[in-house]
Amino acid sequence: MQMDQATRRAALERLNVFTGAWRMEASFPLAAPASIAGRAVVGRALFEWELGGQFLTQYEEFPDPDLPDSSAIIGFDPDSQAYTQHYFDSRGVARVYAMTLGEGVWTLLREEARLHAARLLAALHGHVQRRRQDHHRPLGVGQRRLELEARLRPHLDEGNVPVAAQSRRRRSQMTKVIFDMSMSLDGYMTASGVRPEEPMGDGGQRLHEWAFDAGDERSANVLAEMTSSVGAGITGRRTYDLSVPWWGPDGPSGSIRTPLFVVSHAEPEQVPDGGVYTFVDSPEEAVEQARAAADEKDVDIIGGDIGQQLIRAGLVDEIHVHLVPVLFGAGSRLFENLGDDHIQLEAPRVTEGSKATHLRYRVVKRS
Repeated sequence: MQMDQATRRAALERLNVFTGAWRMEASFPLAAPASIAGRAVVGRALFEWELGGQFLTQYEEFPDPDLPDSSAIIGFDPDSQAYTQHYFDSRGVARVYAMTLGEGVWTLLREEARLHAARLLAALHGHVQRRRQDHHRPLGVGQRRLELEARLRPHLDEGNVPVAAQSRRRRSQMTKVIFDMSMSLDGYMTASGVRPEEPMGDGGQRLHEWAFDAGDERSANVLAEMTSSVGAGITGRRTYDLSVPWWGPDGPSGSIRTPLFVVSHAEPEQVPDGGVYTFVDSPEEAVEQARAAADEKDVDIIGGDIGQQLIRAGLVDEIHVHLVPVLFGAGSRLFENLGDDHIQLEAPRVTEGSKATHLRYRVVKRS
């Protein structure tokens, strides 16, 4: 085990060459899709360490509407002696690549069984060159992207202002307000006995065990996608009061420090110094400010009561339920007080995990 950890640390240290903000140049062959075939596009990227240097996060953005923005998490597996990249982009695509790094060249490999009985090997190569911008301050997700914007925007906008503006408008329209909660099979989001020292009730943490199961790759991918896509959060005063002793100044996102908007008629007397919290008067104001702060990412709703209010107001775009195979029999129900109107949902995207079934519904907007 000690040898594996030493190997892993040495491998991760080799990735230090990536850290910082970069100006990227992507060239596409004639065999690429028609919209990008034969083109060269300039974009930007940011690499930073997360979770105490255990993983390297990568954010990429191109000002061209034909190319997706993306996030990735890079780690090293001592058993396979390989780097692994979990990739997610604004099209909803999620992939896992094996990554190699040698002699100033990095390569991403993905095996697919498509055109032939034998597996096709898709490869993407990049060169580590002197195009990095110095960048060392630890920033939250939104601030990272603002910093990247300030450093690289002149390079992106030269001769391409209309495309850049169109891309920003398109991404702003893609920001979604998402109600994401774990739920027991009988419909409870907490067990009974909720109190400050047990904010999930007696035994209620059972609903979150799926997020800590290192052996469940499907659930890990769901969690990684969820974490990488959130740019701001909304919660209610009761959830805040119960949770802030555990959250501290960084909020529920921890070191990422995602801005959190708390719906409350008054600001609490004691708020953590340097906290990520902003107190607003209404759910509608919370959505408006959270969308602006999300910096083209999604808005996460934290807490059942505020989630129900936003569903009832027609302000929720997607509902994600992590259905856990347990019957609580009592507690706080996830879906109550939604009004008399029927709320239509599209067919779900389903991911089967070992400790939860992950259901992702899009809300059909009322005409």
